[in-house]
Amino acid sequence: MEGEKAQALHPLKLAYIGDAVYTLYCRNKVVGSGHKPKQLHRMVTQKVRAGAQAEAMQSLWRHLTNREEEIAKRGRNTHAGHSCPKGATTEEYALSTAFEALVGYLYLTKQHERLQTLLTIIEVENAKDSFAY
Repeated sequence: MEGEKAQALHPLKLAYIGDAVYTLYCRNKVVGSGHKPKQLHRMVTQKVRAGAQAEAMQSLWRHLTNREEEIAKRGRNTHAGHSCPKGATTEEYALSTAFEALVGYLYLTKQHERLQTLLTIIEVENAKDSFAY
């Protein structure tokens, strides 16, 4: 998808795609670990919950380009029209939506190398929370 088309999408649509992309990324990280499916699910759930995504977004702000920052801010400032997930604050939910919108935008615009770079930054900066194999 062209950048202008993707940028014109509603931030919640970008977040919808971003959620799926990030979940798949996390599942790929753990699938070869030898854990049972129930354990794999728990490991991934810890990464894709709103609080963890909010922390990831906090790690990324200083690394973003102007356009990426704009996309993330649009995601953060969008109101979903429903309450926050259980266990998440309003701020965490807003930041997780920002993160998902950014991931969705990069994926849809086929900026896969840039997306991988940002996901690597998250892993390095949050190494204590990395996937345990």
